Amino acid sequence: MKIKTSTLLLISLSILAFTLALGFWWSKQAYLYPDAVKISRQFMQHLRNQDYAEAYMLTSKPNLMGGNLQEFTRYAQRECLDDKVFDYASPPQTNGNRLRRWLKGRGLDQAKINLDFTGSCLLRVQMNQNAQQEWRVLTFASHAG
Repeated sequence: MKIKTSTLLLISLSILAFTLALGFWWSKQAYLYPDAVKISRQFMQHLRNQDYAEAYMLTSKPNLMGGNLQEFTRYAQRECLDDKVFDYASPPQTNGNRLRRWLKGRGLDQAKINLDFTGSCLLRVQMNQNAQQEWRVLTFASHAG
């Protein structure tokens, strides 16, 4: 059975249109920094377990929570530690923006990001990347809505 050229063209154009629509949708989706969220959750788990030395290892050096382990421990003991629901990352970045940065040969991630969590309190964890491109906690604090 011979398929008409116009039918093949219609099928090809339909596939192309679907692929372009899917690509456009993907490019507009928010990138939520999964590696940074993972590190921040590990950090908060160490704090909840009162394993302050392990949590301190996940902080940026220098950080905004204390110059040594004792200062950091005092800071951590007075803050909310509820990171149940990841809510938002700022500054916002889309997959398309990351693709554009990659094509231009620039770093994909922002230098500093804020991760907001909701639960029994509103919690913000500010993170930056170290020289090895690993996410580290710069500071964290509960905040008003």
